[in-house]
Amino acid sequence: MIHILQSPEFWTAMAFIFVVGMASRPVLRGLNHWAERQAQKIRSHQEEAEAVLKKAKDLKQTYEKNYRHRFVERQRIMRAADDEIAALTAQTEQRMRDRQIRKKQEVELRLKMMAENGRQDIKRQMLNRVIRQTANLLEERRDHSTEQSSDLLKQAFVALDRYAGVLDQSK
Repeated sequence: MIHILQSPEFWTAMAFIFVVGMASRPVLRGLNHWAERQAQKIRSHQEEAEAVLKKAKDLKQTYEKNYRHRFVERQRIMRAADDEIAALTAQTEQRMRDRQIRKKQEVELRLKMMAENGRQDIKRQMLNRVIRQTANLLEERRDHSTEQSSDLLKQAFVALDRYAGVLDQSK
């Protein structure tokens, strides 16, 4: 367990989780506010459609009351009203479905972008860390003999080989 806590991969993963968690909160909050505004717009469109529907029903009732003896004309107006109600209902439902699909696609795209940015940031941090550690080791041992420098270079290459798997995974 202590070995896991001492490994740089563990702390890098923890940093990634922390960064993604901190970065996703404002984005999700913004998306929620935006989605609420869009939902309110959709509700207002629904209310308008319902008002038109109610108006059409009221007109139908008025017509039936005033013109009962005009069966043929009544049937024509009724069909037109029913067609309009069906068209408005279908149009409103289609708009809602289209908006929901677009919103879902936008959220998925934003989440993918956040994940890719996180991977690139981790990769950059790991590369900087490996380069910095190697430079520090080389600087510490620069004054030693040529044999020790050769050993130091071997150690640097071993360290780079050890981190190569982690660096390749973050692509």
